[in-house]
Amino acid sequence: MNGGQSRSTLTLTGMLLGAGLISTSAFGGTSTGSGSLAGHCLAFDGVDDLVHVVRSVALEPAEITVEMWARLDGPQDWNSRLLRKGEHDAYFITADQDNDQRMQLLVTRGTEYRVTATDIQPHTAYIGTWHHFVGVYSTNQAEFFVDGAIQAQVSHDLGALTHLPLTDLYIGAGLPVTLQNEYFRGRIDEVRIWNHARDIGDIEANWSGTYLGTEPGLVAYWRFDEGSGQIAHDSSPFGHDGELGLTAGEDASDPTWVVSDAPIGAATGSGYALAFDGVEDLVLVPRSASLEPEEITVEMWARLNGPQDWNTRLLRKAGHFGNGYTLSADRDFDQRMQFIVSKDGVLVQARDPAVHTVYDGAWHHFAGVYGTNFAQFWVDGYPVANEVHALGPMSHVPLTDLYLGAGLPSPEPGEYFAGQIDEVRIWNRARSVEEIQRDWYRQLLGTEPGLVAYWKFNEGAGQTVYDQSTAGNDGQLGATSLPEPSDPTWVVSDIPLDWAPGYAALYCYSHPNSTGVQASMTFAGSFAIQDNTAAVEVVHAPVGHAGVFFYGRNPFQVPMGDGNLCISPYSPGLFRLMPPLQVDFTGHAVRQIDFGALSPLGQITPGTPWRFQFWFRDWAAGGTGTNLSDAMEVTFWP
Repeated sequence: MNGGQSRSTLTLTGMLLGAGLISTSAFGGTSTGSGSLAGHCLAFDGVDDLVHVVRSVALEPAEITVEMWARLDGPQDWNSRLLRKGEHDAYFITADQDNDQRMQLLVTRGTEYRVTATDIQPHTAYIGTWHHFVGVYSTNQAEFFVDGAIQAQVSHDLGALTHLPLTDLYIGAGLPVTLQNEYFRGRIDEVRIWNHARDIGDIEANWSGTYLGTEPGLVAYWRFDEGSGQIAHDSSPFGHDGELGLTAGEDASDPTWVVSDAPIGAATGSGYALAFDGVEDLVLVPRSASLEPEEITVEMWARLNGPQDWNTRLLRKAGHFGNGYTLSADRDFDQRMQFIVSKDGVLVQARDPAVHTVYDGAWHHFAGVYGTNFAQFWVDGYPVANEVHALGPMSHVPLTDLYLGAGLPSPEPGEYFAGQIDEVRIWNRARSVEEIQRDWYRQLLGTEPGLVAYWKFNEGAGQTVYDQSTAGNDGQLGATSLPEPSDPTWVVSDIPLDWAPGYAALYCYSHPNSTGVQASMTFAGSFAIQDNTAAVEVVHAPVGHAGVFFYGRNPFQVPMGDGNLCISPYSPGLFRLMPPLQVDFTGHAVRQIDFGALSPLGQITPGTPWRFQFWFRDWAAGGTGTNLSDAMEVTFWP
């Protein structure tokens, strides 16, 4: 290190000491965090964790596609396996093969032949963030995809897959080969196996979506949404349920259930929506008492195809001048999205202040809420209108059916919707601010308390839209049970569901510490500040050593201790996430970010990148006695 670097390091260290970021006293304390974006997933410790799936001929096709979401918690060991089936004749998704540090599909034949479709960059590029990996094997070609983009395509003459000797399948481990270095360290979600080689267009269009489980050729689908227990259930019809660990009981080889923040959902090309022509298209849902509560929340995603007609209705359950509720894009030419409740000749309207033309051509989430003394209208997770009223509980007399895309049973023209609708939900209560902001961008299970109708429109064909709630409020396309002009059209949905406008990514790398590798940062929990479940984690730090997480606004890079300081100490400065803590026996430490307890100058704001890093002591390194992790950039949303 030259003299200039030494002075810079000393100056910065002094600034950090003066700011109280680094203390010469002993540290202690731990913290954990959790959050929710996409159900649950499984965390594997890299030592002995695995999921065991009993051998089945359905998992032994001649051609295959293997998909999964994974988050790598630091550099992987050599030959680290995310999935393996087979001993000599086998197929793998692996993070390393003989120290090449490349994500890849590996197919072997005996001990002499193998085909690898290998990623173009080291797997360390994926540390700390979720990515989707796909391996495709046909009789003459193998391919590997990352996040929907093809990274490798190799021709071969190996022919069809073979599977001798017959073996079980393992997730997170290299079994049945018993090598310690074949265990995966990180998180895995949404594992799928197909009995054919999926084509490039299909993967590019659907990699980020979820599936029903009944798609042709899907022979195994583990969503890992159980959240507890010893079984990972197969959502395909083949029943390939997996068992956590090596035994039926809880033991050290069980991976851990954790809340998933993988950006999984019905994204572009995944799932279906209904397109309405604005002339006569509708969905009819027969009258049901479950759709007639005293308080209500109505939600849907919609895309307006141009300006709407006067009195355009996206959803209506109210007679002509009768009692009920309506989600509308216009009322008497006001061009306002709004939620309307009528009772005994009095209207309560929660109206958007913006004209509905601002929403043309793009998907948006709209919600109407009615309580006994207030009504609200929401757009994309934000309340844009709140009306106080004295109408009390809703009334539904005269009793009527419910219509989507039309103003029926009113016979007036101008009440048909022109656009697309997806993910319609009705609740028998006024949902809270926290509930709406937590769930507006997410898919639901259908069993949530108070959910009395949930139409996902993922059928893609036929005359029926099935209610995914437990209330059984199935709907019918058009005015009759047969195909006719009043039927809306099934279209592929590009709704941005299960996506949150936040991200985390490494941007600055430090130097190896006494563990032999550099400590690395990861993110856990929700990007939503209002959830208050975000947490920062470090892996590969020296066991038992003290450290502290800190953060700031601006990127920076200058030598400090045995590593690099990657966040600027200058205005607005550096801020600690207290209290300090000690690295556990796995080289891991975690600190939840309590947004309500941050200092005024260090208050984290949505939509703006913030940088996080971990400083720690490392006396065993033989250097200065301190080091830092890689640095991570995170953008939060409200």
